[in-house]
Amino acid sequence: MQKDHRIRLEFTNNSSSVFTFEQAHLEYGQLADDSEWPKEIAADGGRATVECDEAEMSVAGCAGWVKYKSSSPENPISIYFSFANPIGNVNKIDAGTSDQIYETMTSQFLPVQRVFPTEGSEEHYWTVDASSTDGKTNDARFVIESGDTTEIIPENLQLVNAAATFDSVNANSGGTGYYLTIHTSIYSHFKGVGAFGSKLIFTHTDVLLPHQQGTYMIGDKIQKKHGGSSTIKATYNTEHDPAWGHPGGVQVCGSYMALALEKSDKHNTCSEVQIYDVRPTAKNKPMKLLTTIPRDDSGVNGAGMTKEKSVGDEKGKYIVIAGDSPGLSVYRSKTAEISTQPDQFDLIQLISKKDLPDTFSPEGGFALATQEDGQLFIFTMHGTDRSFGLYRLQIEGDHSATVTQVRAPILLETGPSSSADTEARYDDMSGAISLAGLKANYMPGVDMMSPSDLGANFRWGKGLQITSSTSIEIFATSRSAFPYPPFFPGVFSVATWKADTAIDAVWWPSIYYTTGSSVAIATDYNSGCLEMNRGSGGNSNKLYYRVGRAHFSDNRIDFGNGIYFTSSSDFAVSMDNKDHCICVHRESGSGNKLYYAVGLADIGAKTVNWGNNQNYTTGTKVAVAMDNHGNCVELHTGSGDDKNNLYYMIGIINSTAKTIHWGSSHKYDTGADIAVAMDNHGNCIETHRGNPASGNDDKLYYRVGRIDFSKKTISWGDSIQYDSGSDHSVAMDNSGNCVEVHRGRGSSVDLYYRTGKIQFEKKKIDWSESKKYDHGSNLAVTMDNNGHLIEVHRHSEAGDNSNKLYYKIGLPDLGPVD
Repeated sequence: MQKDHRIRLEFTNNSSSVFTFEQAHLEYGQLADDSEWPKEIAADGGRATVECDEAEMSVAGCAGWVKYKSSSPENPISIYFSFANPIGNVNKIDAGTSDQIYETMTSQFLPVQRVFPTEGSEEHYWTVDASSTDGKTNDARFVIESGDTTEIIPENLQLVNAAATFDSVNANSGGTGYYLTIHTSIYSHFKGVGAFGSKLIFTHTDVLLPHQQGTYMIGDKIQKKHGGSSTIKATYNTEHDPAWGHPGGVQVCGSYMALALEKSDKHNTCSEVQIYDVRPTAKNKPMKLLTTIPRDDSGVNGAGMTKEKSVGDEKGKYIVIAGDSPGLSVYRSKTAEISTQPDQFDLIQLISKKDLPDTFSPEGGFALATQEDGQLFIFTMHGTDRSFGLYRLQIEGDHSATVTQVRAPILLETGPSSSADTEARYDDMSGAISLAGLKANYMPGVDMMSPSDLGANFRWGKGLQITSSTSIEIFATSRSAFPYPPFFPGVFSVATWKADTAIDAVWWPSIYYTTGSSVAIATDYNSGCLEMNRGSGGNSNKLYYRVGRAHFSDNRIDFGNGIYFTSSSDFAVSMDNKDHCICVHRESGSGNKLYYAVGLADIGAKTVNWGNNQNYTTGTKVAVAMDNHGNCVELHTGSGDDKNNLYYMIGIINSTAKTIHWGSSHKYDTGADIAVAMDNHGNCIETHRGNPASGNDDKLYYRVGRIDFSKKTISWGDSIQYDSGSDHSVAMDNSGNCVEVHRGRGSSVDLYYRTGKIQFEKKKIDWSESKKYDHGSNLAVTMDNNGHLIEVHRHSEAGDNSNKLYYKIGLPDLGPVD
């Protein structure tokens, strides 16, 4: 009998605790042939896959739940993972702490994140991200993670280049990014949006009841473009005695949030900026008010917060800005920490409105950012036209501050997905209605707001989150959530724009260029490239190089002739933007001495002026990467009984003497077949095959590292499996994008690639799906900062073609990151 209703369950455990099987229940259906519930799901990136399908002669489909328990005695939990692929209904998925979750599963249109506080702990919590697909096979995926709300995050990530991040915003890409339901008693409008991890925090005012406290709401970030929506999980009052009912713009800075607060929506002669601890919001608990910055001369509409860069032993202090009609106030904390004590901030200067740039509105929304070089910048969000600008904040001493324009404001479009005519205001359960419907029924003499006033813009809720050192996310809410019909829950939307892009590739056909056995490739980021390969047949221990110039739009590389370099077994190569290059290689034959050579390429003459080959350590497999500042990272496997251990070394390059001053060799993992890439900001990523001694030699893993060049060490993230296969290579650019290529597992000759966005702060990579792009073996890849890719590989067929080498050019296909 053909199976038309299958479920492929994939569990990924990113926590530090092993999860063990407890119980499973299939309401209908059965485990697929040769499939069984794994006894445990390993910690730190462990994965397990199970398949279920419909029972023989059954017309019910497949559905049920499975229960796994954490092995952590300190933070115990049992989680029920629920799933369904029924006949005649939609696929479903969910997770909970009792079998009742099976009865309340969501559909595939609602990917969910569930947060489970650990019983008996005030700080620890577990999360499960769940997603599923439509169709005959429900690809149901569960990702387990844990967290601890006690950890203080002192600041936001510093931006590499604020102007470049601003420039990468696609002003036309905005749409309804999040979609949240609230109760009808919430009236009036939103003011600010803060983002802390996977939580959104909305400030809200009720202008008809100005003597009540203002409120803030906590919701989950579940993107509508993935079909998701959420409900407001909790609503709390802001804190002021007597009650002040008009909170304003906010910004989250690490574990803290600056919140603007005034008495009412008009005629305010005093106000304050409140500093909160937002960590409790991870468990939908109220924020903790730490301290305030009193303002005795005016109201306040928005606030921003960042931390200065530390210089040597001098720790950076916190900078807070607050704006209203008189101008922009700039404050600095007295110490490098935030506490519950009063009077923690000093006023540096009130910059009057006349001294601000003409395009800068002190009455709008703000977000402060610190650049890696210590400069401070202000992103501005203002008006119904969604005006978004960038300014530099310069502080001199304790009593002087100025603001200068860096980028003129641009207008952010919401796009068709959330236009005034098509934006859905209410969910299916509450009688869906669009803004077009509101327009059709609009009565000017009765309704308070015209429909055009209701759409998402910076007049209402606005905010900005720094999501990586090169990326931001911008938020704008609709005005409010009006229930229709009356007494049903209302829904409001959040339009988003993102300042980073995910790099995909459009591959040109492969082009034959020479013969050989194994191969490596590097680029100088200016279309110059250096290829190396080991010869074939009687020349299999001879290493050759060729220099080329890539013409990406024409799908060709003008390679020079192959030039003999040395005798070698394993080898790797890298270049910088000044055409300095490094080759590391193992001596020919069965020896275990490793050598390096530093050279200077002449792209025009298609030659390299190499220094001497110099022994630097022993090992077997090698990999190398260099940045544009004279630094390099080398990886190698051990030899003999040590062959399954992985090591790294940090080197400082003397390009004039053509030498490298190496640090010590440090073991960092076990495995085989290594690859490495690095950027110009001290970050690196590596990939390796699993340890053959443990039976994991067909599994591929990655780590993200942060380099300390002064100590010549790397602080690595966890080793996380991302695929299965062999013959892998990895490359990255300076904007947190990366690409990985590999051959399929076993005897497969299929070649696959993945693109990824690196989360440096979490030391993790958000990978795309693995996609087939060619066939072959012995492959390598490099990329420049424009997303251009060069891949090289050996032919897959036997016979006369087996030693043919091909190159392949990939062009970037840029789109907003999900």
